[in-house]
Amino acid sequence: MNKRILVIFNPAAGRNGKVYVDNVVCELKLRGAHVTTQASQYAGHLEQMVSEASGNTWDCISIAGGDGSLMEAVNGASLDTPPLALISIGTTNVVSQELGLPSGAAKLAEVILAGHTRELRLAEANGRRFVFTTGVGFDAWVVATVSGALKKRFGKMAFTFAALRAIQNYKFPILDIVVDGMPCKGIGVIAMSGSSYAGRYLAAPGRRLGTPDFSVVILRNPGIRSAMSYLYALGRGRLSSHQGVDFIASASSLHVTGEVGTPFQADGDDAGVIPLTIRANAGCARLIVPATSAAS
Repeated sequence: MNKRILVIFNPAAGRNGKVYVDNVVCELKLRGAHVTTQASQYAGHLEQMVSEASGNTWDCISIAGGDGSLMEAVNGASLDTPPLALISIGTTNVVSQELGLPSGAAKLAEVILAGHTRELRLAEANGRRFVFTTGVGFDAWVVATVSGALKKRFGKMAFTFAALRAIQNYKFPILDIVVDGMPCKGIGVIAMSGSSYAGRYLAAPGRRLGTPDFSVVILRNPGIRSAMSYLYALGRGRLSSHQGVDFIASASSLHVTGEVGTPFQADGDDAGVIPLTIRANAGCARLIVPATSAAS
């Protein structure tokens, strides 16, 4: 039986994304799939569309967007939702990299049609599931200041522009952090369900996407000099061993409080303001992955 595939396209994600999505859809059709493409129209619409898509109608839902689009999808998914496939057209596409998804349209279509799945355990931030990371601090401040138009025009460079602009005025407020009941303080904290952060940068060594727990990276020291040393260490894959960092390899709960109005990010998107409570093992999502990733 030819597969019935619903492609939900986020028009706000990435640059030149529509061309790539069209190429993947063409490759799926060439291989006999019945494909229907729908575009999300507003914030939360993609989540609603996934929640309304039945396994009786579709064999697969392909999310054409970035990491934030996938986060919306897993929040709309239920036990009756068909497997989710990711067509990455976002700014950083961390999840695609962690799952080993190919970038070529033809190879990605073959992965989607092969239908190998992997069940990912998800954590939640203030009651909403996320896939690979949630953070509070300078990173979340930058994410909150980057407009969708800037991301669409400049891609990853949009975050660099925003960071250079924001770091001159950022005050590095102190956060009160509680990890599994143990209190500490820092100027930034990142919960990691995957190993990579902001693209291919290793932040949580040894972590495999989709396990029941998460890792925690706590940045202790304020100031521009410390911030630059953190960025340098991240670029070299050594953030977790930085002398100004507390790294907790496995945690199941995290609570963050601090200055009123301090933003937090989830899967690279602005997600609200603290207080923030993160809880592990908050449900699952089935994702279509390469055969090697499904077996690993």
